[in-house]
Amino acid sequence: QPFQQTDTVLQRHRDKPLVALWAQTPTRRTDRRAAFDVSSQHCPKMHSASCTRLFCVVIVLQCQLQPSSALDNGLGRTPPMGWASWNTFVDVALNESVIRETADAIVASGLKDLGYEYVNVDCGWSAVNRTASGQIQPDPDRFPTGMAALSEYIHNLGLKFGLYTARGPVECCGRTGYNGSVHAAKDATSFAKWKVDYLKVDSCGADGPGTEWEQFAAMRDALNATGRPVYLSICEITEDEGVRDGCLGRNIVYSPKMWFGQGKDVATLGNSILVEYSNNGNSFQAVKCTMEAQQRLTFDNLTRPGSWNDNDMLTVGCTDHHVNEPWTPCINKVNPKTHVDGRSEFNLFVIQASPLILGNDVRHMSPETVATLSNREVLAVNQDPLGHRGERVHFVNNSVAVYVKALALSASAMLPSATNRQSVRRAIAVFNLGETRETFSIQGSWLGLGHTDWADATLRDLWTHAPATPSAHVAATGTFKATLEPHASLLYSAVLT
Repeated sequence: QPFQQTDTVLQRHRDKPLVALWAQTPTRRTDRRAAFDVSSQHCPKMHSASCTRLFCVVIVLQCQLQPSSALDNGLGRTPPMGWASWNTFVDVALNESVIRETADAIVASGLKDLGYEYVNVDCGWSAVNRTASGQIQPDPDRFPTGMAALSEYIHNLGLKFGLYTARGPVECCGRTGYNGSVHAAKDATSFAKWKVDYLKVDSCGADGPGTEWEQFAAMRDALNATGRPVYLSICEITEDEGVRDGCLGRNIVYSPKMWFGQGKDVATLGNSILVEYSNNGNSFQAVKCTMEAQQRLTFDNLTRPGSWNDNDMLTVGCTDHHVNEPWTPCINKVNPKTHVDGRSEFNLFVIQASPLILGNDVRHMSPETVATLSNREVLAVNQDPLGHRGERVHFVNNSVAVYVKALALSASAMLPSATNRQSVRRAIAVFNLGETRETFSIQGSWLGLGHTDWADATLRDLWTHAPATPSAHVAATGTFKATLEPHASLLYSAVLT
């Protein structure tokens, strides 16, 4: 409630970086959350205008009062859900027909009704050259009816239309980018004319004018100027110190840490920021690398409504079917993801509040893949309006990792007490990262995340839609134990009372 009530005020001050807010509050995430909880206790109903203003002013006054541009689209209040073409139809495999077929399949399979709404055309859609007047244009052979017609087709299905570009002169498939401030305004105008709803901005071929931040900001400002709300996904590149546990084959990573170090509020640049060591691949090793990237390459306070740490496109279901092209990321002939691996990847994206952008061929999905992508209770954890990222509370390399995520309060979580006191809700994800069966323990003390006024937690298995086994309860001072097969994972909800 406090976050929701202050959201309007914070939007009015979105041109002031929030870095100072987080820098001046306690450094531990649980302490920061506890500080906000204390504020909310002083305004239990948050309906008093004076109390609400007081709470908001405390936040705003901690912000740096230096001018800055900001993203102005009001989108991404929960992580976006949809599909992108890169994993399955990269470059030469991409054309108008497969995009239309994919959009049809998203509707027919029921994915649309679950919230998967974006259909994003990734690398390879544009022509190599611009028009004589400098306008970006689709490849006439791959997209003969043009982007406006494709956009209309997708919108008529009740879906949203996404496109891809790059901040430099060329994108990752060797086709035209917007080259910073050179073509940002022209291209943004074209995207608005084509009714684009989602834009992914990559960093390939980034030798254009200005800094990396300035190149991304040029497109952000150009989109703002069109007046059309467009979800903006940023894929930045930065240097890293070196190889991390087999996750990095080169010294380039995708991380916003350098911008944090410069005092920039990354959430003013895009709705989601890519965080990974390399493109998410079709292997269980990629799952472990995604986990480590979120620990080492970003900060939890970047994740909040309107701003998300992005794990890149999912590869769940890639093993079901793939296009036989050499560059297709879904291909892995050595150790491809099993359905168990895919379930663990999905659980990780869910608990970390990452965007859920599918990359598999949704025209050909196994029953196991459909089951993983369509569990409403699991999706609700990812789409929780509080917008917190799961905190890793326990980790043993190549063994067990445990995450706990704070969830928004709900009417069903009200305690039957005379004071009408509200309980606390959590989601818990457990992963077996090893190659042998593991018995794991969840300490009750891990679940509080700074909240101490509770004695018992009731656990529900979100994949079986039933009370957790072998016990549905764990005391604040107790331990919950269970067993996991190699690469497997579990996802629970918990009500702390």
